[in-house]
Parts: sequence; C-alpha cells; structure tokens
Amino acid sequence: MIDNNLNINTKNQVNSINTKIKPEQTPNITIIDPTKVPKTVDKGQQDLISKDGFKYNSESVYNNFVQSLKNSPVLSDSAKKILLNTQMMETIKNDPIIGKVFTKFLEDIKMGDKEILEFLKFQNNKYTKFNGKFFNEIRGLLIKDNVVGNKENSELKLLVRNFLKNYDAFVSVEETNKSIGKALKHIEYNIPQVLKEPLEKTVNKLGYVDSGKDLEILKNEILPFIGRYISKMKDFGPIKEYTSMLIHNMVRLENGSRTEFTSSLDNLMNYIKYNFGYDDIKLNELKDMLLLDFDNLKSEKNESSETFIKLIESGVKESKDITTKNTMEEVAEALLVSQNVQIPLTHIFLPLNYNGIFMISELWIGKEYEDTDREGNGKEGKGYEPSYKMFLTFDIDNIGHFETLIKMKEDKIAFNIYVPSVLANNRDKIKQDLNSILSKNELNLVELEVYENVHRRKFNEVFNVIDGSRGLNVRI
Repeated sequence: MIDNNLNINTKNQVNSINTKIKPEQTPNITIIDPTKVPKTVDKGQQDLISKDGFKYNSESVYNNFVQSLKNSPVLSDSAKKILLNTQMMETIKNDPIIGKVFTKFLEDIKMGDKEILEFLKFQNNKYTKFNGKFFNEIRGLLIKDNVVGNKENSELKLLVRNFLKNYDAFVSVEETNKSIGKALKHIEYNIPQVLKEPLEKTVNKLGYVDSGKDLEILKNEILPFIGRYISKMKDFGPIKEYTSMLIHNMVRLENGSRTEFTSSLDNLMNYIKYNFGYDDIKLNELKDMLLLDFDNLKSEKNESSETFIKLIESGVKESKDITTKNTMEEVAEALLVSQNVQIPLTHIFLPLNYNGIFMISELWIGKEYEDTDREGNGKEGKGYEPSYKMFLTFDIDNIGHFETLIKMKEDKIAFNIYVPSVLANNRDKIKQDLNSILSKNELNLVELEVYENVHRRKFNEVFNVIDGSRGLNVRI
C-alpha cells in the first residue's frame, strides 16, 4: 500500500515537510432564516398594495394571504372538466367503479325552474349550522340590543358567541370523533413497533359514545403516553403533527359536551328572560324552535349534493383510471381550499342539466356598508339600510362564460351583465329581453347594461373582501 504521508526531500537546507493536509476548521456561522427578516416595502410592493386596495403591514402575512387568494382554485373551473368536456364525461361514464354514480349524478342535476329554486334555497339554508326560527329570533334580539347603543362586546354578544361555539361543537360530535379516530390511527402507524401494542390497548378503551369518559382517557392516558414519547425521542415528524390535530379535536369534543352546551344555553336563556321580558312560556317556545332546527339540520338532505360528494370521494379513493382520479382530486382540492372558503361571503354552487344543456354556475352574495346613513349616523345607526352585491358566473356548454353583477339597496336594483364574444353582436336584443323580464317581476330597475366579457374575473376582483382602511394584520 502507498503511504498516505508523502515526505519530500529537497536540496534546500530545510527540514522534511509532512505535506498531509489538515482539514480546515468550519467557522461557526449562525444562519438567519430570510423569511423572518423584516422587509422594506419597495416601490413595486407599494404599487401592488395600491392596486389591490390593501394596506401593507411588515409584520403581517398579508402578501401570502393575498397571493393565496389569487392562486387558490376556482370550483367551477375544476367542475367544468366533469360536465363540459365530452371526452372526459365519456371516460367517467365508462369507469367500472364510479360510472354508475356519475350516471345518477347526471340524472339528479336535471332541473326545471322549480327544482333550481329549491336547490339554491337548500344550499343557502345549509351554508352554516345557524339557520332556522331559533337563530332568526336571536338575530332579532341582537339587533334590538345594538339599536339601544350597546358596545361591540356587550354581554348578550358574548353569551351568543359562547353558545354558537358550543352548539357548533355539539352538533359535530360525530365528525369530531371520526377525526380523533383517524389521528390516532396515523399515530399508531408511525410510532415505533415496541410502543404500538400498549398504545393500541389504551386506544381500544375509547367508545366514541360517552364524550366525558373518552375525554378522561384521552387526557389522562393517551395524550401523556404520546407526549412522553415525543419528549424523550425528540420525534417532531408526522406524530407531532397528528398529535396537534388530536388536541384540536379534543378541545372541540370538550366544547361539544352536553354539560358545556347546556350551560351556555341556560346562560343565554336567563339573560333573555331578565333583559327582554320573556316569560317561561315564550322561553319554552324558543327552546322548542332550537330542537326543531337541530332535527332539520340532521334530516334535510339533497340528492344532487349527496351524489356529487359521493362521486368525488369515490373517484379520489377508488378509481383506477389515472385521468379520472386526477380530475376528481382537483375538484376535491377546489372544494376544500378554493377562494370561497377563505372569505365570509355566501357562496352557492350549481351544476345543472337544463333542458339537455349542461352548465356550471357559482353565486357569491355579500353586504356592502357605507360610512353614514342619511341622518349622518354610523353604519349601525337607526334607519340604516345596507346594500347587497351579488356576483353570478356561469358557463354554458358550447356557448361560453357569462358574468352578472347585481347591486341592491332598499327597493332599487342594478344589473351589469357580461356575455361571451359569440353573443356580443346581440347585446341590444339581450338588454331588451332582460328589461322586459325584470319589468314583469315589478323590480325597481335603475340600471341595466350588457357588455362583452373580455376578462374573466374572480370574486375578489368584485368584492372589497377586506376593509382597506383597517388593513389586514395577521401577525406571525
């Protein structure tokens, strides 16, 4: 073998030099995460901020939020691939696993005028869990409380917020238990083999029936067991992520317990009784309204909505065709993270087969506020009438993309309609027909304009989703 140490003898009067090279010492440098360094707002950013109408805050996640709003998927864009693409429709129909579900879905979305109205009303009523006579009564009391000049954090508002939190968790206990079960399965899968058996024995104690008993097991046995493992093994991978999910659902389970729900309801009822003069008979009627709303929440269903969800779920989990699977995954992503779930606007989605013509439609509805009313009061002043804005988009098979912007205030209504280029030459005829239809319905029409649609807009280009004067300050 060749010696790694090379000795070089020279004729110069120097000692032999060992030329073995020593490794350089790596300097101790602290690397700073560039994402945590405050950035100076340059001119380009200022122009972007001015264009979007938002105020910039250097300690905020403003940029990320606005960018996610722009880049998030649009549900109708994904759904078009299922209903407005002939080749894709044939592929799905011939899929041995989801073909039958898709055929049923096409039958379910065959609707006339009456069925369309019922479908839209169903979605509107199911937009939140807080619909029905009971919640309408509570809204009325909040308006009364507001008119007399109570501050934003009045006692009634705080009691209502607490009740809504507990009600939401109470009616979602079944879903919460499912999420807990899934999180525990993922933790069991990722935990070392030697710990699987003791964890599984403890998890099997959960009955998913008695929330109080399950919470005791989760708090006193399962969570400490997982916590000790993470602490000793420094495992900050998937197990830690699923543990965070588990803790979140444990909090929801506790908020949804019968004890918490009953307590928050009693506190609200007592306040209403002594501050709004409700006698025992009227209080019992109010509680009966709540029971009826709860029963309706569980019982009301819509065939086309149910089939649509089943179609997407089956396509993602079971379809063997890669094109079909990818399409269904895209629609699922749009359902879960599209723009409409990030902003507090009413959003309604309508896939439709109308007289043999397929179309996809989306509707956003939101309130718009002014600074003062006619008497110079604030936006919550007595007599103030808010205005409403509706943004309707729909794509019709073989025709193109339509957009309609509707503004309503008191009894006045304004229409701006944008039609695809193939209908641009017929704008005057469309305007005349629409004017006739709207007049028959005795609407106080103050504006009606028909334009060619040259730019496809997203809802955040139509609605001022965040008050620019207040800015968006979500700190890291």
